[in-house]
Amino acid sequence: MKIRPHVTPHVTPDSGGPSGFSGGSPGGFSGGGITVDGLGMGPGGREFGSYASDRTSGSGSLGDGRGPGGAVSNGIIQNIRSWSQDFIDWVRGVSSSGVMTIQFLGGGGPTVRVFAPDSVESANMRADPLLWKFAAISADTGASIQVPFGLEGAVDAGLNPTRQFVGTYNVLVSNGHAFALNRTSLWSLFYHNSDSHERATLRAVGNIYQAYDLGPYP
Repeated sequence: MKIRPHVTPHVTPDSGGPSGFSGGSPGGFSGGGITVDGLGMGPGGREFGSYASDRTSGSGSLGDGRGPGGAVSNGIIQNIRSWSQDFIDWVRGVSSSGVMTIQFLGGGGPTVRVFAPDSVESANMRADPLLWKFAAISADTGASIQVPFGLEGAVDAGLNPTRQFVGTYNVLVSNGHAFALNRTSLWSLFYHNSDSHERATLRAVGNIYQAYDLGPYP
């Protein structure tokens, strides 16, 4: 079953450039260009993509656990199913990050993506232990707040493909939901040692944007 986003995204192209925006900097998504539910996402093109997981629960009876070893067997089966789902979700995250990387380099795919709260990608972002600390600051100030990454963040993220792809990002609490906002750019790819450009100038390695709806806050 396709899970719909809890918000209705829309894209409004306009003139005007990013205001103090530099891939995860405190300037955040305050620029003109693309607006997703009132979240200024900076100019990045006219395309839009919305993503959610197609997660279905398995069917079939595990039995009632009665009889020799019944409860143990059921527990093992449940664990296997849980591990299997975790592995499937990890593969989905790797695939998603890989696709976005390839499309960023080649200029393909949508410029703006919004991930629903029940997507694998948003679940991966919720795993960041620093997230809610900075979400609290955003809720108090109404501002988009930078969540640092760096070497410590890379080590902490481990095999989490979405967090490794995103790196440093901004968190914004708006309309009762927390959002992780990210711009993928040459500036961030080369650790702030390169200029970046919008896809309107050149689609290849042009900026792409992601908004991860992390669900209701607090």
